[in-house]
Amino acid sequence: TNPAASVLITTQSLAHIADFAFSGTATITGITLQRIGVSADTTLSNVYVFDGASRITDSASVASGGIINFTNSAGIFSVAGSKTISVKADMGGTAGETVGVKLTGVTVSTGSVSGLPISGSIHSTAAATLAAVALGTASASGNADPGTGMLVWQSTATISTRDITLSRLALRQIGSINSADIKNFKLYVDGIESGTVAALDGNGYVTFSLSKSLVTGARIIKVTADVIGGSGRTVQMSLRGAYDISVTDSQYLAGITATATGGFPLGAAAWTVNAGTMTVVKSSASPSTNVTVGGSDVSLAKYT
Repeated sequence: TNPAASVLITTQSLAHIADFAFSGTATITGITLQRIGVSADTTLSNVYVFDGASRITDSASVASGGIINFTNSAGIFSVAGSKTISVKADMGGTAGETVGVKLTGVTVSTGSVSGLPISGSIHSTAAATLAAVALGTASASGNADPGTGMLVWQSTATISTRDITLSRLALRQIGSINSADIKNFKLYVDGIESGTVAALDGNGYVTFSLSKSLVTGARIIKVTADVIGGSGRTVQMSLRGAYDISVTDSQYLAGITATATGGFPLGAAAWTVNAGTMTVVKSSASPSTNVTVGGSDVSLAKYT
């Protein structure tokens, strides 16, 4: 699935640079990439590693000499059989450059790695004016009892210049509610259901993968969920950065860097799942007669 050589726009977001396939059984704790091609270190302004639609690293910059390092002692990802990871980057630089990445080092928790180094394709760069996407402030339900189809995040996306395609939206739950108490997430665009996810992942994210055309103008994007517990706890869904929403220009087929009112993270205010209440009264069926000395399993009172 490694992308073929292509032309990347100098302002493109999450450009697909390379895919690398791993086979075996291991936990990967470190990855080292080398920028290749005729370009500057700033040509790749933010570099990420993805596992399918899920972003599995924060951004890394290109250090002196074109080196890009990702490390996580707990593991960036695990392989049990085979797995393909993608390298994506926000573009910088100028038109007329060539750029790619080479995988030069992999660290595993135990064992060894063979097959290095290995290079992805070399891409060229060009200048163009892409569509624009501006997200308004986010909102959510107010304090409420547990329920189904509750609004957990909503924003209006203002699209200009030309139509776009929305292909990914990842929100992180940063409230105090337990992951087991919120599920069945649904994504709506202008009131039309466009994606579903059963539950949060291990990092508290819900990631929608879709292909939805959005025409120019104001488009309402909202996410609902079933809140099945969590009394007294808070719910707060947050779009952590432009890297967690993938939108593509309909003509240039290049990723667009979305902006947000007030900047990122773009989260709705936290809201609280109402605390439960309980009242106990003596039942009208509670016994009030004499009891027998020496009786067994004698009912003394009943409560509702």
